[in-house]
Order: sequence, then C-alpha cells, then structure tokens
Amino acid sequence: MICCKEQNEWPGTISIPTAIVYYFHTSERSKEIVVEITNSLFDWHAPNLPDDLCFLKGNKEWLINTAHERICDVVTENESEIEKLKRIDRLMVNS
Repeated sequence: MICCKEQNEWPGTISIPTAIVYYFHTSERSKEIVVEITNSLFDWHAPNLPDDLCFLKGNKEWLINTAHERICDVVTENESEIEKLKRIDRLMVNS
C-alpha cells in the first residue's frame, strides 16, 4: 500500500461524508488478487470489499469503476487498448 487518505472525492465519485481512499501500486500479484477475489468489477463495494476499484495509468485516470451504479469507464485513446476492449464479450465500447 502506498497510503490511505480521508477524502470526499475520487475517480467517478463525490461523497458526503468523507471516506478512506486506499492507494496501491499494481503488480502481477495485485492483478492475481483482483481476479481471484471476485468475478466482476461491480462486486467491489462495501461491506465486503473497498468501493469503486479504480486504476491510474501514469497519473491519469484509466479505469473508473462505480460499482453500486454498475458503471465502469476505461479512458484511453490507445488504439491497441480499444481493440482489446472491443473483443471482450458483453462489454459495450463507446469510442
């Protein structure tokens, strides 16, 4: 874990009251954990898991998940990433 902060805003959400937001580095092991824990990004919500799993690429928002609303956005202009996303079954891609 990098750190945790009390915030009222994080990618995809503005919250009142504040919440604890956890920051982690990604790695192959963290990828394995995410895949093993649930079958869906939309399962990432309290009380069993932290809400709204998000990923940054560099310092920019890349994957923004608002689990309780069943909304997930990937922000990219990378054509290779867009093509990979289009091949995922049942994923709606707006490019």
